[in-house]
Amino acid sequence: EEAEAAEDDASAAAAAEDDDEEEDDLVLAWKMLDQARCIYAKHSEDGASDGGSDGASDGASRRKALSEWARCCVQLGDLNVDQEFWGDAIVEYDACVDAYERRGGPFDAKETSRVIAALVGAATAYLRHPEDGDVVAGKDIVVATPDKRLPNARDLLTAAQTKLNALLLQLKDETLADDAKADVCHLTVELQAALDLVAAQDEQTPTAKDHP
Repeated sequence: EEAEAAEDDASAAAAAEDDDEEEDDLVLAWKMLDQARCIYAKHSEDGASDGGSDGASDGASRRKALSEWARCCVQLGDLNVDQEFWGDAIVEYDACVDAYERRGGPFDAKETSRVIAALVGAATAYLRHPEDGDVVAGKDIVVATPDKRLPNARDLLTAAQTKLNALLLQLKDETLADDAKADVCHLTVELQAALDLVAAQDEQTPTAKDHP
């Protein structure tokens, strides 16, 4: 019995150590991405304000910085989703979309996929967010009650569907690279899962007929 108890204690200690290591990895990943985001944000602002002799070079540098900024934001959003920090996830996904809007097109398939992922991620975060919580999105604080969460999610998913349809046309025409095809397949599944969440919450939301 003592041997079994010692073995159980050892297993518990090992599990606790694994949990600590996983938490440390998440913290490290978040810090690295946040630091990279800050660097790219600064570079994007510098590129917009420099006005040096080589305007084309400055413009390309700013576009690249905004693209990398957006990439960091969507990855930070994913980390927040993993930890169920829904409000923080919405902020990061929103920042990703905003960075691409500031950068402007044209967008390649990978960049379009990243925007779609951010839109679907933000919609899912709205739908998963506790009803009594607040969501800070940009400069606005949105109370995450069903009547506000569902419209926000629908708008985001509509935008995502439009962009995904364009990629699906490219997929049909066989103009997408293999990695982009994998992204499209994954995003199609994620989008459908989010639409299913909307449908489920629609069924749970009282209508005017329910409250005469």
